[in-house]
Amino acid sequence: MLTYRPITGLAMTAVLLGAWAWAPEAVAQDRSLGPGAPALATTRYEAGIARYRAGDYAGAASEFRIALSAMPGSAILAYNLGKAEERAQQWEAALSAYTRYLELAPLAEDRAEVQTVVQSIQSTLDRVKPFTDIETEPPGASLLVDGAEIGMTPVKVRLPIGAHDVVASAPGYAAARQRIELAPEGPRKFRLTLEPTPASAPSASTQAPPAPQPSTEPDTRRILAWSAVGLGAVALGFGVHQTITAADAANQGADPGAGDAARQARLREDLDAARLGMGLGFGLGAAFLGAGLALFLWPESPTGPGAAALSFDGFTFGGRF
Repeated sequence: MLTYRPITGLAMTAVLLGAWAWAPEAVAQDRSLGPGAPALATTRYEAGIARYRAGDYAGAASEFRIALSAMPGSAILAYNLGKAEERAQQWEAALSAYTRYLELAPLAEDRAEVQTVVQSIQSTLDRVKPFTDIETEPPGASLLVDGAEIGMTPVKVRLPIGAHDVVASAPGYAAARQRIELAPEGPRKFRLTLEPTPASAPSASTQAPPAPQPSTEPDTRRILAWSAVGLGAVALGFGVHQTITAADAANQGADPGAGDAARQARLREDLDAARLGMGLGFGLGAAFLGAGLALFLWPESPTGPGAAALSFDGFTFGGRF
């Protein structure tokens, strides 16, 4: 703890000239910040002195903080703020203010003394508000401690001794909650595991259409197509046979020595029957072959009702059958 030291007339003159960086024991001393100080800084500085004297250390720290914001290069204000925060037991704020004082007044006579105070505050912080490591699996989760946002994991944060509610959350994971207990000699590292959330069921409007079920239509089509081709081949064969029969009957009927009229009449009947069979054979053969070819080449999945375009892909490349 720093003690009060009287300021000599020479030191007072130096302060009035703005060299307050080398006069750290300014708290509770009734003097101005010197010529050129902003009016706001002077007013708040004097109010802070009055509050400090009255024992209102938190109020004094608030006044010094405002004064320092108006006059950020003032080492004496930084020191006074550290002193008031120390008396108010705001250790982190006091540590920050004293550190700033040392930066603004690198040649201060009491530098070693203030550094000792800084080390003492750091020891106090390590005892009453130690650093605590908090990790999550997976890392990168947003962390809340006692309702206050801390940041993204992993984090190293000072927490007071006692119980704390920790909540970690991340997109696609259920929030992980844990109550941790910090004891003076207890653990300083904690780990929370986030569980993935189950995939949400899509609404009726966004559901993907059901996968098409295997169809037996192609197999049936192939069977019918091959059957038609087979029947067409048989019919054509019959037509060819009838053609040969008709030709033979015609040849025999044209022979001068063909015989009596009865035989001629029978040959004409055979010729007529052969011609009829030839017509039926070729007609049916063409019909069956055409039907089989149509079944092979007709599109399996028409693009719309009434689509009737033939596809020659399967015939050309053999990809369909």
